[in-house]
Amino acid sequence: MKNLMNKERIAHRFSSAISTYEDEAVEQRHIAEQLASMIKFWGEAKSLNFKRIAEVGCGTGLLSKILVKLFSPETLWLNDLCCSVKDIFNSYENTFFCGGDIEKILQESEQFYANKGGNNLIDKTTIFPLENDLIASSSVIQWLDSPIEFLLNCKKYLSEKGIVAVSTFGEKNFLEIREITGRGLRYIPLEELKNKIANQYTILASAQSSIKQIFSTPMEVLLHLKRTGVTGVSDVSEGGEFKWSKSRLEKFCIEYQERFSQTEAKESKGVTLTYNPIFLILQNK
Repeated sequence: MKNLMNKERIAHRFSSAISTYEDEAVEQRHIAEQLASMIKFWGEAKSLNFKRIAEVGCGTGLLSKILVKLFSPETLWLNDLCCSVKDIFNSYENTFFCGGDIEKILQESEQFYANKGGNNLIDKTTIFPLENDLIASSSVIQWLDSPIEFLLNCKKYLSEKGIVAVSTFGEKNFLEIREITGRGLRYIPLEELKNKIANQYTILASAQSSIKQIFSTPMEVLLHLKRTGVTGVSDVSEGGEFKWSKSRLEKFCIEYQERFSQTEAKESKGVTLTYNPIFLILQNK
C-alpha cells in the first residue's frame, strides 16, 4: 500500500526547521545512536568492513557523524529530500551528496543500470551507487510513498554480504495527536515489515520501543514538532493539508490536557508525546 506523500510540503517543513532541528530532535538523536550501535555490533559479529556507505535521509547528520567516526568509510554517499542541508557536509572527506526524492532516484538508477549507463537523458550525478557495504537510514522511511518497496529495492545496491540498517516508527507513534485529530501517517507495524522483506533478507535484528516525552503544555508539543519539521498530522497528498484554526487549536489543547496529562499527587507534571521507534538490521542473502 502506497502513502502518496506530499514531498514538496515535507521538504519545505524540514528545510524551515534546519536551524532548530539539532537542539530539538532529542529522541531522533537517541534513535540514531541506537541504530549506529546496532550496526557496529552486527558489523563486528559478521566480520564486515563498511567501506562503502550510503545513507538515505541524512538530514543534519545525526547518524552520518557517527558512521564516519565509527567506520571511516572510503566512500560515503548521502541523500536528503532537502537539498539545503548539503553545505553541512562540505568538510566530510570522500563524500558525495545527492539531494532529492530517493524513490525517484532509485527509479532513475534502475533505468541507468538497465541501459548500462547509456541513457543520456538521466543525470548521472543522481545515480544511487552499487556495491554498498551498508545502506542506512534513521527516522526517515515513514515519509516515503512505499517504505517496503524501498527496503526491497535496496537489495540491488548492496555488496554480497551488505547490510541495510533502518529505524522508522510504529503504529503508536504520536498516538496522542492521532486520537484527537484523527489524522496522522500510516505507520507500518514491525511484524508487517518483517513479513514483507523476509524472502529478500536475513533479518539479523528487529526491535521496537515506546518512549513518552514530557512537555509542559499541548502547545509545547506542537512547537516541538514544528521545530523538528513535523506536524504530527497526515502528509498524504489526497488528505489535504491540516489547517489549525483558532477554535480547533483551543479544542485540541483542552482535550490533550484532559486526556494525556501526567500527574503526581494531583499536580500536573505536563503532557505526554509518544515515540514508537522501530529498528531493523537486514543482511543481503
